Amino acid sequence: MKNQIFCGIASSLEIKFDEITNLTIKKVDSNEDIKPKPKEFSVLILDKTTHSLYSKKQFVCEKNFDVIAYYDNDSNRPEHIIAVLECFDHLLSCPGVLSHQQISTLMKLGILIYNGDLSRVRGASYDLIIDKEHLKSGIKVISAETFKIDPLDYVVVGAVESVNIPKNICASFDTKVSMFCKGIILSNGPQVDPGYQPNFPKKL
Repeated sequence: MKNQIFCGIASSLEIKFDEITNLTIKKVDSNEDIKPKPKEFSVLILDKTTHSLYSKKQFVCEKNFDVIAYYDNDSNRPEHIIAVLECFDHLLSCPGVLSHQQISTLMKLGILIYNGDLSRVRGASYDLIIDKEHLKSGIKVISAETFKIDPLDYVVVGAVESVNIPKNICASFDTKVSMFCKGIILSNGPQVDPGYQPNFPKKL
């Protein structure tokens, strides 16, 4: 690795790495206020089974890290962490639009898209799934597979997935051209700021 990277790993996870140049690894307890050095890009890896994206049980040091990853012993392997660290090492040296491979690599540890479906990754994007619950005309919440949008009306929808954006990445979203051709437009701002991570249940 060419860049200085600090990797904090939840003490509940038993993960071992071979020595890697420019990589500092430290086991972290939930009550430790770890502060990586200013010049280090920092990744905090939490145990997904005990700390979900919406968990009230948070690590004190979460706010000090550039990105939070979620490791699941049942579906992840140490190679996934190495791939994520190598991905950020590349992005720090060569920033730009994320590729299909980079998005897929980060998603495996709940970065960018949390609890997403890898089959929905496109060339440089991800297709979100519209949730069944939505707000129509600002009055009532409806839960249905399909819904009707009347002329001059609006519907507020959410996504099934959640986003977990690192502090060095900015995301954007928009409707498909096929939806625009049917008269459906996006009326809110399309940007997701760096470091955005909701900490409340996704309910309207």
